[in-house]
Amino acid sequence: MNIYKNKLLKLFLLILLLLPVKVYSGEIEYEIDGYIFSGTSRNKHINESHITILGFTIGEHSLKDIQSKLGNTNILRKEECSTIQICYSSNLNSDKTIVVFETDAMGGWDELTTIYIFSDKANFPNFKQCKKSELISKEIQTKSGLKLGINKKQLKGILGEPTNYIKDDLFYIYETKRKMTKEEIEGMSKQWPDVKDNPYFDEFSYIHAKFIDDKMTYLSISKSESY
Repeated sequence: MNIYKNKLLKLFLLILLLLPVKVYSGEIEYEIDGYIFSGTSRNKHINESHITILGFTIGEHSLKDIQSKLGNTNILRKEECSTIQICYSSNLNSDKTIVVFETDAMGGWDELTTIYIFSDKANFPNFKQCKKSELISKEIQTKSGLKLGINKKQLKGILGEPTNYIKDDLFYIYETKRKMTKEEIEGMSKQWPDVKDNPYFDEFSYIHAKFIDDKMTYLSISKSESY
């Protein structure tokens, strides 16, 4: 699909989707992984090293890219969330780690938008649908070192203090803008002639880490852009 048509499709579908951010009477409310809470965010871009795993970066690689390296696997569709997922598990019987790669309308149902890492304590419901891979293990980590088993102090050493937390769930939320490239402006102006007056995408990213006995058992990382 043409890059501009793909971008326009994502922006159009944005109107139809329930985004993870709502505003009520001036207060920002977030909805992430089933949690709904009011909170704050960092006005900055998320570091690329936090959203890269096994060489795949959110927003840059596709599910096709992932399958070309890890092998074809079942396509899992979550109709209620309008998402598509593929998942991989460790090929070791003693290791129950699962990695899920997800896309949605904002990613044109192909571009990677979210990555999840589950331990056996996080209970991924569709684990039987995952393809076994020697590249998946409890040692798998983002380029910045986020991985299962680290404690909260280690997490904060990488990311700093969380923007929000609910008991043993820590959230890092990033909201900022990205200036469009010249090519993006030209492509977008065909649908939105006044885009040159405000040539910026809204960028929303988050990291969610869940802990049990001060050990990370679940990690989700997401990034998306809208206009």
